[in-house]
Formats: sequence, structure tokens, C-alpha cells
Amino acid sequence: MKYHQLTSEQRPQIFALLQKKTARKAIASIVGTSQSTLSREIRRNSTPSGKYIWTKVHDMAMQRRKRTVTNARLCDELVWRIKEYIINDQWSPRQISGNLRKNEGIKVSHQSIYNIIHNDTSGELAKHTRHKMKYRHRPKGRLLPIKDRVSIHERSKEVDGKRFGDFEMDLIVDPDQHAILTLVEKSTNMLLMQKLPFGKQSKPLAKVVRKLLLPYKDILKTITTDNGPEFALSLQKNATQSHKH
Repeated sequence: MKYHQLTSEQRPQIFALLQKKTARKAIASIVGTSQSTLSREIRRNSTPSGKYIWTKVHDMAMQRRKRTVTNARLCDELVWRIKEYIINDQWSPRQISGNLRKNEGIKVSHQSIYNIIHNDTSGELAKHTRHKMKYRHRPKGRLLPIKDRVSIHERSKEVDGKRFGDFEMDLIVDPDQHAILTLVEKSTNMLLMQKLPFGKQSKPLAKVVRKLLLPYKDILKTITTDNGPEFALSLQKNATQSHKH
């Protein structure tokens, strides 16, 4: 089967669905491509650590076309050395990348080193970086309270996926802080998705949520989130819109 290059709109969809651990057969169907094209896309446009990051695809493609090598292949020995720099010297990814390039002629991007840190499920590497990376760290500041919010454990049984109109809202954020908003209707698994060039800012996020849910305003029942502060404004404004209808 002939390979068809994917578009800039399809790639963030693939990223979001992979993050949700969706089966590749289902991803191909949702995105509108063949399984062979999807597999080739993921294989060719993944980082050395095996992670598909949609924001890097264009750069990777341009690098291949120029037939230049900008990153060393991260063999086990090199990964071990990078971990040693982090744990023993507490160097940042940029410091490690610069040192390897200057002193040894090894080209490893700081992004590849960030991927090593993020893929360390123990969190040990993050503890030793200079800026103390934290997983799913929320920015400090005044938290916007969510009016009348209900704990996920106190939801009505009707919200368990048997009726149409109950949505789950989530943000998927990559290591570069690019964000994708997803809304899933629980009874049908219908997926609504939008790239967020402004990251997790609450006001622009609220506008995107309203836009995506506008066609369903008359049947919208509930929106379930993790109660993060970035969602507070979205929930309040959408609740107001629901009461008006």
C-alpha cells in the first residue's frame, strides 16, 4: 500500500490518542489513515527514547531531507552517562547537551535528555536536576474556586456512561508545555479535540470549551475534570450557559 504523508492536523490527534493508550487500529480509523501509514509515522517520527511528539515531526522530517545527523543515537552507554551527569553533578539537560557537543563531539539535544528524565517513572532523575522538575506540577498562584463542584466519588450513577451528554475533559501536555484539550462523551466515546497554542491559560481555554460544546448545549448534562484550577473558569461559564438553556 502506498504511503500517504499525514497532515499537521492529524499528527496532534495521533499524539493525544496514543497518550490515552488507544489501540492503533482505532487511531487509524479516527484519524482517517491506514494502519501501515500510522505505524510508519510513529516509527519514523519518534524521539530516541521511543516517544512520539507531534511538535517535533516537522523538524525531524527536515533533518532527514537534508541528510544530516543532529542527534547521536542514544545507546545504553550514553543514556547511562547522561544519568550520571544528572545524579552526580546535578547538571541541567542543556548543560549536558552542551558539554557532550563541545568536549566529545556528540550531538544530543536537550529535548532528548528531557525525555530520559520524563521516562524515569521513579522520579529520581527529576530530583537531581537544577530546576527540580516535577511531574504534573501546577503553577503557584491564586486558585480560582470552582463553584458547586462535586467530587468524582460523589457523582450520580447516571454519569457512568449510560446516557448521552456526560463529558470528561482533560489536558494532555507534552514536555515543551504544548497542550491539547480533549472532551470525551462517555456513552459513545465520541472525541472532541483542540490544540491550545496558549497552553493551560484558563480564559482562552474556557472559550475553546464553549466552542466545542456549543453544538451539544441543549443536551449537555455534566463535565467531569480533575478539578484543576485551569478548568475552573470553563466549568463556571459552561454551567451558566447550560442554565440558560
